[in-house]
Amino acid sequence: MQKGSVFYDGILYGDLDLVYDLVNEQVVINDPYNIYKISLINEQVDRFTIGSHPFIHLRDSLNASAPRVGFYEELCQGRTTLLKREKKVVQEDLTSGEIRRFIIHTTSYYLKKGQTYYAVNNKRSLLHALNDQSGEVKKFIRKNDLSMRRDEENTLIKVSAWYNNKVANAVNQ
Repeated sequence: MQKGSVFYDGILYGDLDLVYDLVNEQVVINDPYNIYKISLINEQVDRFTIGSHPFIHLRDSLNASAPRVGFYEELCQGRTTLLKREKKVVQEDLTSGEIRRFIIHTTSYYLKKGQTYYAVNNKRSLLHALNDQSGEVKKFIRKNDLSMRRDEENTLIKVSAWYNNKVANAVNQ
């Protein structure tokens, strides 16, 4: 459990001990007496924070490009918003005569630009999402020795922050 806050059913609850269960995709808090764990109803959770990590709840949308319903960590905000979705699935293997469980952990990234979401999982998809500045993005990646293969999350955060700053400066001029 870590300190955080939850915007639940229209009310902000701060200074809570909570955890985000990646397997069940639920926010879990302690009861007031720290005896039981309480799983919050996902439909009632609009957003939450764990430490300095903000999460938002994306719901069904008429927007065809929107990612699936669920909780997404906001890694960067501005003209573009970088979202991260982590998920863990427990799989069972019965081939050896005994039950063996293993966890498959997946991470997906999405860049929201305007009202359009782009899945960004490689350099090509990143350049496609930021096509209005793709040449400048390539230069920025090269100049800062960034790599989607070596450090995907750090690269996406730095490029998104750079892009947001560049676009904001262009608008202000």
